[in-house]
Amino acid sequence: MVHRRRPTKPRLILLTLGIVSPCLWANQLEVHSTHSALRFEVPDLLYQAGATADFAGLQIVDGAGQNLAYAVCAEREQRRAQAAVPVMGLPDLARPQLDADNALSYSHPAGAGSTQSVVEWVLDLRQLEGATGTLMGLPPIAELRISPNLQQWSAALEFQQNGETLSFEPRPLSFVRVRPQSAPAGNQPPPTVIAVEEQQRQARAIHWFEPPRNAQDHYLNPRRLPIFAARLKTERDIASADWTLQSRQGEWDAWKPRGRVSAGSQSPLLRFSAVTDPQWRVGPHDTDALELGHARYELRIPDIAHSGPLRMLLHKRGGFGPSLSCRSTENLPIQAPERIEVVDEDSATAQTTQPNNLRNGFLLLVMVVIGAGLIARRFLLRRQGR
Repeated sequence: MVHRRRPTKPRLILLTLGIVSPCLWANQLEVHSTHSALRFEVPDLLYQAGATADFAGLQIVDGAGQNLAYAVCAEREQRRAQAAVPVMGLPDLARPQLDADNALSYSHPAGAGSTQSVVEWVLDLRQLEGATGTLMGLPPIAELRISPNLQQWSAALEFQQNGETLSFEPRPLSFVRVRPQSAPAGNQPPPTVIAVEEQQRQARAIHWFEPPRNAQDHYLNPRRLPIFAARLKTERDIASADWTLQSRQGEWDAWKPRGRVSAGSQSPLLRFSAVTDPQWRVGPHDTDALELGHARYELRIPDIAHSGPLRMLLHKRGGFGPSLSCRSTENLPIQAPERIEVVDEDSATAQTTQPNNLRNGFLLLVMVVIGAGLIARRFLLRRQGR
C-alpha cells in the first residue's frame, strides 16, 4: 500500500499567508525635507502603529527607493536637582509602613496604646534617583536615621544643621527618620521638606500621550513601549485632591499601586519602574484625563542620498531596524523635516487622518485565514472520498 502524505490545514494556511505583505501599515509616513541629513523626534504615529524599543521593524527608504542607514536613540533631559518629598508624623511606639497605595502610613503594635502625639517624622525619598545629602525645611533635629524598607533602620547618622538646612554624607536614600529636638504641637502639620541631590542627573526624556478611556473609567494602553511615568492633564485635577495610580495586565490580574500624589504637590508627576500593563485607573475617578509616558526617541539619518520625500514603513517582522549607533551620530545637528504626512500606499494623495492599518490588516488576515480553511477542508474531503 502506498501512503500519500496529505497536506494539513496548518501547512496550507501558512502557504496562503505567505502572500500577505509583511508590512503592518496600509499607509506609510512620507517625510518631506530639503536637508541632506535629519535628526528629529520619532513621530507619534510610529508609536501608535506598534513600534518597539528596538525599532527592529522600521524601514526608511529615500526618493529612489534605496534603504537608508539610520539610528534611533533614547533622548535624555536634565532632571530637577531638588524636589519636595512626602513627610509623615510618627506617634510614639508606632511603626512606619506603606499602605495599599504605596504611600506612607503607620500602625501600632498589639497591646500598645494608640497615642497620636507625634515624636518623629518619616520622609519618603524614593522619587530621587541620585545621592542625597541635604534636606531643607526642618526645625532643629536631634537624631537622623535611614532605612531602605521602613523595617531595618540604621544607627544615628552624623549631620550638621544650619538653620533649616540639614547636611550629611550624600548617599542614595529611600526613607529618612528624624527626631526633632522639641516635640511638635498636637495639631502642628508636618514640615515641608525639600531634598537636594548632590548633582543633577540626566533622566530619560518622556513622550506623553493620552490613552483611551472605557466605560469602567479604565485607561487602555495599546502601545508596545514600557510605561514609567504618569500625570494628570488638567490643573484642576492636580490641585483638587490626592490622586493614586494603579495598573494591571487584565481582568484576571489584581490592581497594583504605581504611586500617589498629594493635592497641590509641587511635583505632580509620578515615576515608577517601567511596566507594560495595558489597563490603568486613577483614584478618584472624576479626573478629566490621564497622560502616560514612555521613553522619547529621536531619529538620526546622516545621509539622504537622493532627493524626494522619504518613506517610513513599520513591518510586523524584524529584519530592518537601525544600522547606525547613537555614539557615531551624536554630533549630528538637529534638523527637523518640513512636514510629515500619512500617505496611502497606492496613492500619492496625502491623508490627514491616522492610518487605519490595524483594522484593514486584521480584516484582510481574517479573510485569508477563512479562505485557506475552506480550501483545506474541500481538499481533505476530496482525498477521503477517493
